[in-house]
Amino acid sequence: MKIFLKTTMPFVVALIAATVSTGEDLYRLTVDDGTGSGEYPEGTIVNITADACSEGEIFEKWETVSGGIGIYNSTSPVTNVTTVKGNTTIARRCKQKSSAFLYRPFVAAMTVLGSFFHMLWINQ
Repeated sequence: MKIFLKTTMPFVVALIAATVSTGEDLYRLTVDDGTGSGEYPEGTIVNITADACSEGEIFEKWETVSGGIGIYNSTSPVTNVTTVKGNTTIARRCKQKSSAFLYRPFVAAMTVLGSFFHMLWINQ
């Protein structure tokens, strides 16, 4: 907090500025593509949540971009971090869904339908 004091004395005008500390330093936590950004004292536990990934992608991990921070579970889209002395930036990272992930339900459905049509053909 800054306090400004202006005083007028004969033939002299003085402007005095002072900075008053609240006792706790705050450090900036920036969460790219998620929630939890803010200014926190060192050692604060902050809940962070990743924004949704783009179509065709899934959450992969949290990654430290700058500074240092303790991420509790870097592979979970919702987790906690412990702030450190200094400003820090972390970012959500996404990856492409694997083709097996995309096509497995399709193959299962086709197997069931194929069996059904095969039974119809045999029973003609």
